[in-house]
Amino acid sequence: CIAASGANICGRRDTVACPRMIDLGTVVEINGRKYVCEDRTASRFNGSFDINCDKDKSCPYAVAGWATVRIYLE
Repeated sequence: CIAASGANICGRRDTVACPRMIDLGTVVEINGRKYVCEDRTASRFNGSFDINCDKDKSCPYAVAGWATVRIYLE
């Protein structure tokens, strides 16, 4: 439940694992929903995002595939 940022992400549906080129804490928008980068994807998946579905078994099917990602820089 502890992400790379140190945040507890158990029970949360607003977090995403981001590629290493994006800072932790950055807000991204995927398919119209905003997420916070709290974790890192494995280096072999660099360029991909992994949405935290917690224990929702139907979620991976709903969020899989190609999408436009907006990155909100501060």
